Amino acid sequence: LNISEVTVVGTRVLQGVHAIDNDQQGPFSSVKYSVLSGPHSDYFEFENELEGTLVLKKSLDYESLKQFDVGIRAQDHGDPPKNADTTLTVHVIDADDQNPKFLDDRYTAVVPEPPVKGALLIVSPREILSLDQDVGIGAPIYYT
Repeated sequence: LNISEVTVVGTRVLQGVHAIDNDQQGPFSSVKYSVLSGPHSDYFEFENELEGTLVLKKSLDYESLKQFDVGIRAQDHGDPPKNADTTLTVHVIDADDQNPKFLDDRYTAVVPEPPVKGALLIVSPREILSLDQDVGIGAPIYYT
């Protein structure tokens, strides 16, 4: 499952999860769905346990977690209940959501006296440079 890191919490990210109980039709053959407890189970929940619609319930961040697995369970209403588990692999897609960062907190420059049109300024401690903090996006940075 590919999900952008800027997907809004509450978005339906997967619809149509479906398991079949081969028992005779009746009250025990309906299936309910759940997210299994695990290290990343807090990212998703089923909108309704009797329907297969998975909802994002926690913000994603590509820079801290690029891919992870979540366990999904389908369980009938038998006594005792029978279940089947599967693993959903989630790929977080990077978005341009990080601000650029300057290499230094402060830069200084001296304007020559008298000012000379077109003269280059000497900037300390180095030339002004910033980096895009988004991994893999490489969006251009413009200075004003």
